[in-house]
Amino acid sequence: MKFPVSAVVLSHNNEASIETTLQSLSWSDDICVIDDYSTDGTLNIAAQAGVRIFQGKLQENFAYQRNFSLQHVKNDWVLFVDADEIVSAQLADEIRKNITDSTCVGYSIPRTTVWRGRTLRFGEFFNFSLIRLGKRTAGKWSGKVHEQWEIKGRVGKLHAPLLHFQEGGIEKLLKKINMYSSIRADELYFQKKQVSFFTILFLPMGKFFQNYIVKLGILDGTAGLINAIAMSFYTFLVRAKLWLLWHETVNKP
Repeated sequence: MKFPVSAVVLSHNNEASIETTLQSLSWSDDICVIDDYSTDGTLNIAAQAGVRIFQGKLQENFAYQRNFSLQHVKNDWVLFVDADEIVSAQLADEIRKNITDSTCVGYSIPRTTVWRGRTLRFGEFFNFSLIRLGKRTAGKWSGKVHEQWEIKGRVGKLHAPLLHFQEGGIEKLLKKINMYSSIRADELYFQKKQVSFFTILFLPMGKFFQNYIVKLGILDGTAGLINAIAMSFYTFLVRAKLWLLWHETVNKP
């Protein structure tokens, strides 16, 4: 039986994963794909699934895309899912049970990351939850990258995880890190955030120590080491790009 929850999926060239994502949302009576002008088979797959499709340029602003989608959903309750995530049957059932006569206007959902067949339970992914389910009018998204849904009202917690499958190998991971770090550096520059030699040097080290030692990323084996290094590299790129933005401004004639 279909359930009155609008499911929003952001997509951009996700032909390898979006079909599985949409299948996991078959219980929703309103699935909306918000596509950033994909050039692969993503749109064909979405069309064959019979979902509603809207196209909008990302404009290096994920919050903008998510707020754009809120204008097109049909239901009061909205679930946001990325095109490389899967809603398990357990999570779908928990969503059904909790939003019926709920006193909450939003829910945080734990997210479990699977990379190359291995579930990552520690490091960056330890005890990681996101507000992804909420009432359409309960708040707006903010933040160009690592965006957050700022819900005004009571927020509950769900327990069944949203399954996140990191696609591809190192090349795709580095491409994503490069894109996200550029957006984040631009955002910090717009906020007039400063950066120094010491933050460029020590913040990445601190990030690695936090994820690999404090958050026990070491227990995820080699995959945990790779991801700890990747997140440290992301931290470095954000600060290095921010430094370049400030110095490009200073050196302009």
